[in-house]
Amino acid sequence: MVILRFTVKVEDRSRIIYRIQNELANGKSCHTRMLFLRLCEMAMSLFSKQYFKRNFFDSMMFLAKDGVPNVRQVKAFVNFNQIDFKI
Repeated sequence: MVILRFTVKVEDRSRIIYRIQNELANGKSCHTRMLFLRLCEMAMSLFSKQYFKRNFFDSMMFLAKDGVPNVRQVKAFVNFNQIDFKI
């Protein structure tokens, strides 16, 4: 996440986000999906609310319907206090 924050080129940032979403959020292993949720926690503290919502929020909310209970449980503990739902 720190690398993403300090990457200047828009193309590189887009490529990193694309890989995070496709390889982690949509991963076959429940461990990779849980890792994505932990990265979401880090992203909430590193990026603005708008940036987080635009790039991570939808993928994170999709995991609320995950078939693995542990993934849903990790998602339940993500701190939503940092997110402003008014946009």
